[in-house]
Amino acid sequence: MRDPLVVALAQINSVLGEYRTNIEKIEAFTKDAVSQGADIIVFPELSLSGYDYSYFDHIKKYSNAEFESLKEVAIKNKIGMVVPLPIFENERIYNGAIVFDKKGNVVGEYKKFFLWEDEENYFKPGREPLIFEFMGWKLSILVCYDAGFPEMSRYLALQGVEAILMPSAFEKLDRYKWNIYFNSRALENSIFIAAVNHIGIEGESNFFGHSKLIDPFGSVIVESLKKTEGIIVGELDKNLIQSAQEKNKYTENLTKNIKEFEKWKR
Repeated sequence: MRDPLVVALAQINSVLGEYRTNIEKIEAFTKDAVSQGADIIVFPELSLSGYDYSYFDHIKKYSNAEFESLKEVAIKNKIGMVVPLPIFENERIYNGAIVFDKKGNVVGEYKKFFLWEDEENYFKPGREPLIFEFMGWKLSILVCYDAGFPEMSRYLALQGVEAILMPSAFEKLDRYKWNIYFNSRALENSIFIAAVNHIGIEGESNFFGHSKLIDPFGSVIVESLKKTEGIIVGELDKNLIQSAQEKNKYTENLTKNIKEFEKWKR
């Protein structure tokens, strides 16, 4: 088996519209993650800009210098980074995330597919999956509400994805969903799930944290139980994927019976 992957989840309280301040936070948490041996760090949904999307009617696009600063964080710390941010493209704004490798190269970008409630008034939905290689691992990204659609995680698992990184912005009222979605997606697909949540109050939103890494059996590897900023770090081991696939056989049995299942759609 290939080497384990060490993943850090940064549970932060972004400052709305303050790109430079948020980049400084990203850099500080990234240094902390590196000191704990992390290979890649994942930040919450729209962590570069803040999540209050009603603000996006008049928010400015981050500058090229600010984007270069993010790349420099990855380069200086020799770590992979998943930075969720608004993606401005052809006069449209997407709720997305950029992936940097350890050399600061942009591996790819993901645009949130399913928009939550009023998000559709401010963002356009993305329509393409992102699957990328990192240190011998096949990874993908889904954002927050995407986790509520099992078909998306199942599709990625059937493409060979071994871990899905899920930046999120879950409020306290939806904590029960948080406790269901991510563990279920890991269990039913025999893959790792890394779910990172915002913390703090932003506008009318009250985010509760509880970021967590979940193994292919649906069990929590490590979780932040504190309602404060901080990081958690956990190791992903490919041996667990194989063990889970051998024991639970969800994807194997689905593949075996897919033709019969397809008859339901007729």
